[in-house]
Amino acid sequence: YIRDPWNWIDFLVVVVGLLDAMQFEALSFLKPARVLRPLRSLTAVPGIRNLFHTIILSLPGLKDVVLLAIFLLIMFGVLGLHFWSGILHRSCRLTEQPLHFSPQANCSGWCFDNASLVNVSLSSSIVQIDSSLVFDTYCRTNKNCLSNWESGRDYYVWPLDDSQERFCGEYVCRARDMSSGSELQVLQLLGSAAEDSTQVNTVCGSPLASDAEYGPEVVNTELKGVNLDDWNFEVQGSSRNWGITHFDNVAASFLVVFQSVTLEGWSDVMGMVQDAHSTVVGFIYFLLLIVIGSFFLVNVILAIIWDVFLNVREQQLEQEREEAAEAQHVGTTEITLKNATRPDGGLRGRSGAFKNLFDQLFWHRNRTEVEEVLREASDYKAVRLARAIATNTFFNSGVMIMILVNVVVLAMDRYPEHLVEASVGDVLNFIFNIVFLLECIILHVAVGPLIYWSDNAMAFDGLIVLLSVVDLVNDFASGSDGGGSAITALRAFRMLRIFKLAKKFPSMKILLSAGVQTLMSMGDFVALLFLIICVFALMAQSFFGGTFMFDPEDGSLVAPEDYRTKCPMGDGDKPICVPRSHFDTFLWSFITIFQILTGENWNTVMYDGMRATGWLATLFFLFVVLFGNFVILNLFLAILMSSFDEQRGKLHDAMESKRELTRATYTEQRWAWESGAVPIIPGHGPQAVTPRSVVSRVTTRFTDRLPSWISKMELWGNRKNEACTKRCGERSCFLFSREGEIRKACLALIAIPAFDHVIMVFIGFSSVVMAFENPLRDPNSMEVQVLQILGTVFTVIFLLEVVVKVVALGAFCNYGDGRKAYLRSFENVLDFVIVIVSVLDSIQTWFLENSGGGVIAVMRIFRVVRMLRPLRLISRSKNLKVVVKTILAAIPELRNLLVFSSLFFLIFGLLAVGNLKGSYHSCKDNTLEDYSFTRTPEITPMCIGETAISGSSETLKTMTQQASGVCPTGWETWQRSSRDTPICEVHCEASSHASCQTSPWGYQVMRCTDCSVAHCPDEDQSRRESCESRCSRHEYFCKAGGTECLEQCVAACLCETSCYGLIEDAALCTEQGGKWVNLNQNFDNLLVGTIALFEISTTEGWVDVMLAAVDSRGPYLQPKRDANEFIGSMLFVAFMLIGSFFVLNLCVGVIIDNYNKQKKESDIHFVLVTDVQAAWMTQMKAIYLRRTFFSQVNVDRLGPSRQHRFRIITSSAFENLIMACIVIQLCLLLLVWQPRDPGGSFETFLNSCNVFFIVVFHIECFVKLSALYCNYFREYWNVFDFICVITSDIVSILEASIAGDATVNLSSLVNALRIFRIARLFRVVRVLKGLNKLLLAFALSVPKLFNVGLVMLLLLYLYSVLGVSLFAKVAYTGVGLYGPQANFRTFFQAFSMLIRSMTGEGWNFIMHDLSLSKWYYESILETTCGEMNLETLDFATLDFNKDGFVDHPTECGTGFSFLYFISYTVLVSFIFLNLFIAVIFEGFEESRGSEPMEVITKCLENWERYDPFNTMYIPLSKALDFIDETVEELMNAKQPQKGQCLPEPRWDSRSTIDMNASDAMWSMYNLQYVRTLGLRVRSDGQVRLVQAFKAVMRRLVISGGPYSIYLPQHERRQRVKEIELLETMMLNATEDIEPDMTEILALEARQEKQIQQALGPSASPARVLTSTSKTSGGYARDELEEFDMLQKVAAAKIQRRSKESFQRRRDRAGGSAIGHHGPITRAAG
Repeated sequence: YIRDPWNWIDFLVVVVGLLDAMQFEALSFLKPARVLRPLRSLTAVPGIRNLFHTIILSLPGLKDVVLLAIFLLIMFGVLGLHFWSGILHRSCRLTEQPLHFSPQANCSGWCFDNASLVNVSLSSSIVQIDSSLVFDTYCRTNKNCLSNWESGRDYYVWPLDDSQERFCGEYVCRARDMSSGSELQVLQLLGSAAEDSTQVNTVCGSPLASDAEYGPEVVNTELKGVNLDDWNFEVQGSSRNWGITHFDNVAASFLVVFQSVTLEGWSDVMGMVQDAHSTVVGFIYFLLLIVIGSFFLVNVILAIIWDVFLNVREQQLEQEREEAAEAQHVGTTEITLKNATRPDGGLRGRSGAFKNLFDQLFWHRNRTEVEEVLREASDYKAVRLARAIATNTFFNSGVMIMILVNVVVLAMDRYPEHLVEASVGDVLNFIFNIVFLLECIILHVAVGPLIYWSDNAMAFDGLIVLLSVVDLVNDFASGSDGGGSAITALRAFRMLRIFKLAKKFPSMKILLSAGVQTLMSMGDFVALLFLIICVFALMAQSFFGGTFMFDPEDGSLVAPEDYRTKCPMGDGDKPICVPRSHFDTFLWSFITIFQILTGENWNTVMYDGMRATGWLATLFFLFVVLFGNFVILNLFLAILMSSFDEQRGKLHDAMESKRELTRATYTEQRWAWESGAVPIIPGHGPQAVTPRSVVSRVTTRFTDRLPSWISKMELWGNRKNEACTKRCGERSCFLFSREGEIRKACLALIAIPAFDHVIMVFIGFSSVVMAFENPLRDPNSMEVQVLQILGTVFTVIFLLEVVVKVVALGAFCNYGDGRKAYLRSFENVLDFVIVIVSVLDSIQTWFLENSGGGVIAVMRIFRVVRMLRPLRLISRSKNLKVVVKTILAAIPELRNLLVFSSLFFLIFGLLAVGNLKGSYHSCKDNTLEDYSFTRTPEITPMCIGETAISGSSETLKTMTQQASGVCPTGWETWQRSSRDTPICEVHCEASSHASCQTSPWGYQVMRCTDCSVAHCPDEDQSRRESCESRCSRHEYFCKAGGTECLEQCVAACLCETSCYGLIEDAALCTEQGGKWVNLNQNFDNLLVGTIALFEISTTEGWVDVMLAAVDSRGPYLQPKRDANEFIGSMLFVAFMLIGSFFVLNLCVGVIIDNYNKQKKESDIHFVLVTDVQAAWMTQMKAIYLRRTFFSQVNVDRLGPSRQHRFRIITSSAFENLIMACIVIQLCLLLLVWQPRDPGGSFETFLNSCNVFFIVVFHIECFVKLSALYCNYFREYWNVFDFICVITSDIVSILEASIAGDATVNLSSLVNALRIFRIARLFRVVRVLKGLNKLLLAFALSVPKLFNVGLVMLLLLYLYSVLGVSLFAKVAYTGVGLYGPQANFRTFFQAFSMLIRSMTGEGWNFIMHDLSLSKWYYESILETTCGEMNLETLDFATLDFNKDGFVDHPTECGTGFSFLYFISYTVLVSFIFLNLFIAVIFEGFEESRGSEPMEVITKCLENWERYDPFNTMYIPLSKALDFIDETVEELMNAKQPQKGQCLPEPRWDSRSTIDMNASDAMWSMYNLQYVRTLGLRVRSDGQVRLVQAFKAVMRRLVISGGPYSIYLPQHERRQRVKEIELLETMMLNATEDIEPDMTEILALEARQEKQIQQALGPSASPARVLTSTSKTSGGYARDELEEFDMLQKVAAAKIQRRSKESFQRRRDRAGGSAIGHHGPITRAAG
């Protein structure tokens, strides 16, 4: 039992349960182990067990990724630690320097007690201040200060400006307007504010002594080394992550790096760092962290898990195939035995008319194909009629049209409801139900119930019809008021009818079927996912249940003893202190864990856990993210892509074979009919034609006719060109003939490569100039004028380019010279459009500047087209065109995926609209905070009176809440007659009333009759009747009737563009001064709902949308916490599983598949060679790419002292010593924390250690230089070490030069140069092979990522310029993300914000902020919003800081933001980032196939033992020992069983040595062994290093290695033949035919030359001995021959054979007379 590891879980859970039942107090720590009980199900379900087994198998493969992750954590963590340690304490202060409260007489700084008068030195004077005022204001209100004072201890306070939450440094503190009071009085005394002013000047300060720029010592030298007491309590608030996010110690730094790698909250941290330190440095740091850590590291984890999953899946499939084959064999035997024993021989018959009808309707002779059944004849008229209708084209088309109309009707549902649409929709819905019911009956009669319900598509249709019928019956049974019945939930299934469209489109059917089958096949994984979530949820509930209690006012943690006083019960029967994400109940624990797995705001949940229970909570959340997000969800993605591709491939092949068979059958029947033969149906009769023969005949006939079709197409194309030429003539543009000088000059000009290069340079310059264009600049400034001139110059240049190309090539007609006309290319059309728009823009700029209206005014809108100019670079770069080609090739698959995903989005959208429309409104104030209103009484008494409008003679009847139950004099008392009686919310967009001409409009609520009179005075009587009809049947208004209610409803209907009716809680909210505000993401109609679903499918903001659904209660009702918690939460959990994890992740698979297809199509390498030959060419290329093998050669020629130094630097002890120093220095670099004393003993110790290591690394550098001389710089690692040493010298010089000089602050430069201390850690990569391989994967990906990144950079550039043009003038909302740290005010800010949006950080919130309408600004936010025309405004009044830009733009949002951000997200996030993943996958695969590098490394290790002096030559005997040893070591990972697949021995076992023969040794070698080596030997018996390495690699390729078992002998010999054939081909290779072979030969020649240069002139070069060289006059005196060992051995064996034959003949002829020299042994082989 115990030997099975799966039983360990059962045993552990049972034992822990028993111990818990015994209730031993000493064993209470085991209680959390009870949460493992759900894991017992792992042993019960085989599918879950296999998946868990896959996870376990994938964990060892992640060890290298763990090393890489640790490496990156250390690198970026230490960088952050030394760059920004302590800077996230810089805050805006109310006083010039800290306040020192001390009971002692003499103290440093501004010293105060609680009674005396003290003299305070201000910046300009010395003033006397009463200490009691300062003490009472800043110490008595601070409990820590007061307790220290009472204990007689000193305490430092530096008052914070809590109105400025941003860190300061680069952010400049602004003055604060403070209301009068004691604090203002104290600040006036301390000089922070003037005596008669409320403006308080704030300064930037840090409480830490280590801060050299803003520390206490900076403002007062007496405070040197002082860390203020409140340093760890100051950084609070959600905007500062409660002080958890900082770089004060290594643990916090690592946590920030890890959080940033998960792409959650990293932009907030970057904003903090940019505010406190540097915008540019922070941007570069986090950009590198995101690219390397997130884009590379996380995707490598995916690649490894995918690789492991595919391997395990292949093993499981192989095992299943074996089991299935065995089961099939057993089953076939059993069936044969059963049939043999049955009386009827296994046949079953029926008789009678009833049985025939039963056969027609239910059985159909075991044939379940619907098409076959519909084509069959029937003896019954009803069945024949039903089949005729079912196969009728008009019938099927009509059903499809009905489906489409049904989808449109379903999409008409919206809020507020349009009654005409609703009534029409009800009628159409009844018709649809009848039509689909009739279709269902017809198909039942045509194919029979058995086949109908056996076919998945038909069964699905039938289920929908049954549900619709049940819903229809429910409507008739319950009447018009029965909508509240629970069975009406079945209406949600009506939208599933759109799946019927899949039957009409084959590609959609394949996708849909594959998707459904994939979902069905992933049931085990979904079960495993829910099981893991349950375990995590139970663990979290055990650890954190009841601990998340935070004060709703300031967010501070509430102590358990204060729960009752500070945390009363709120809405939803939960304490108001409990945050929305908590672990108090299993449901919310489950939802919170799922939220963490999706990565949405998981860091905020972790912050709450850390605040509630301490830093140990970090371990739990990190484990959930690492195991759940990185492992489980990546496994989900691997299973998803694998299963979907497999299912899609099967369905596609099945459909194609079915089409071919149908087409072939039809063709055979047609041929047979034409020839007078009888048509033969496949499968009927003994002479049935096989599908293969039919298809082959069709293919043959088609192939025979193909040339005629091609010739016809070519003839048609030629005729078209001839017609075009006939119309246009031979002259381009009807003017320029081919022989004309102008056209000849243009043709010659465009033929010059430099022409395109110059144009590319101008395109680049013009694109850069566009980055400086900004609509916020002063239109009359010099900068704008210069930009206009440059733009005009570039426009003229590009116009000349267009003219030259049009003259040379013609505009539309091709002229037969192989070149396309200019406008026949899409790239040229794009160029042409951009140039024309630029020309028109220049005309408007210079000649029609003051023109308004007309075509030129409209062209201002199309000025955006100029922003596409950077795209012209793509058409002129081959590498960029390859990337674009890959994207374009993926468009068909992406289009199908778009259709597929749109179906799911449409279904969930319709479902959400049907259940959540109008439910996302809530009561807010103008800062969008919750507004409290009373629900008792249910109707608020109001006062209505005439109000004058300023600046106008008009008046307006306004409404206000009664104060003390009495209305002002002359005002009317009024209240609604019922809760469903509407009052009207005023929208001023379409109104011309005087109240809507002021700005801002304000939020107005009126009686609907008054609103209609004021804003729609021209009443249309024809509309009144329809409005009365609508109000009498309104879904929400006037349910109880009533004349007054109907009157208000009709009034709102008559002016529905300006008067929006509100009832229930919405009316109460607005009557009491609140605002009824809708959430940006809502489901009021299908379009908005689909956009919301698209947003949350990116996992951004889905929790907010889910919480709004959880709290929703219905239209016009104020949300209540957790009012709909189960349905609302599970709906979005299901959507995230299907719509996000499933549908959108398929995009990854589509991009990767298409990238691999493009790679195969474009990869022309090794086309004419076999796989073995290609592998051998790869090995040769790898070895020839090595320019050097040793940093120092011919060590024996060095002097004794230099040899000794060389032995030292190449010894493992020296290398280990240096590595130990690097690791120790790294550990010392990690010993940084806050607060610390910069001049303390520990700092002195660290500086001393740093000096020591500087000396050590200098000694290393000097020793290596003295041993290697110039060869030191031949190795890249040595160059890297030298740079580090020089940089450390520069840092030491800088630190020494600025020591004691307070006027010079070079801390940032010094910190930047200290990076190279950390950079030494890269040398560890050389030791860790797994880490080296992953970094090699990154290095291999970089060149390809460069092309992808360049195209993505162009897109980012394009979108940045476009964003500045569109959104720079949009006003800040003050309540959203769009603000000072995320905006489009400048190009750099736009670019950095798009980088942020690319990772999904709040992109949708920014999109909504930029789309807000004028009504939202002026009524909800109550801020001014309108168009800004800088040409008509006084720019000086808009530019307060005189930087040349508008300081506070005031334009409204625009709907273009949806198109802008959605297109950006699709292009960049879904396509290009997935293309990044594809390239990284390829790099990972190539790094896995990097055996050549590992083999070369192993060869170098072994070679050093045989060639200790690095002469690069060893004798043949040693060379063969070296080859055998190295091959054996590389192949011994999987040793074969004894006697199986053994390698060829070196010596021939059938020969013995004859010392009398001079060439006996050569003949003793095994010929097959020598053939596997392909070795060349110099005439002096020496073997070159490269030849020995090639022999090792060649033998490994032949043997099937490395790291594998030896191939069988016949396979090895076949590989030898292929390689020998390749080498023969390479001797005659030409660059035109075999470019790869010639490249290898060129690399070999280059390497030989470099080796000769390294060996020096005394080395004798080796020349290959060939027949040509022998006849060409021999060799130079100092050159040695190099011959083929195989030829030498073969010649020796032939010579021995000849001698044997001669001796045998001599012996037969009596050879004693000739002489006998002894027996000659037989030479084998």
